[in-house]
Amino acid sequence: MQEQDHFNQEEQQPERQAKRVDGIYSFHEVVYPPPEINRPLQYFIGLAIGCIPLALFFLSISRFLGIAPAFSALGAIAFYGYFALWPAAIVCLCISRVRFVGYGLLTMAIISPVIWTITCFATFRACYRAC
Repeated sequence: MQEQDHFNQEEQQPERQAKRVDGIYSFHEVVYPPPEINRPLQYFIGLAIGCIPLALFFLSISRFLGIAPAFSALGAIAFYGYFALWPAAIVCLCISRVRFVGYGLLTMAIISPVIWTITCFATFRACYRAC
C-alpha cells in the first residue's frame, strides 16, 4: 500500500522526477504534448501570405487605369513572388506543424492565375470602353 502511495506521489510531480540508480540520482524531464494547432487560422495565414503577389499584381496593373501610380517593378515582384509560392507551399506541406499554411499557399498558387486573368479582362475591357 505504501509503495503505491509513493508511486502515485511521483506521478503527481510532473516537472522533474528523480530515480536512484546505484547511488546516483538521475533527473529526466517530462515531455509534454505539443500545443493544439489552430488549423483554420493557419489556413487563413497561408491565404493571406499567398495574396501578397496578387495584391502586388493589382497595384502594378492599376497604372493602366490611372487609379494609382505604380512602379514597373511591382509586376516583376508579383511575377517572382508567384513562383516563390510553389516551393514555399511544398516546404510547408512537408512540415506537419505548418501543413495548413502550406494548404493556404497552395490554394493561392492555384487560383491566382485565374484571378489574374479575370482582372486583366475586366481592366482592359474598362479601358477599352473608356477610350
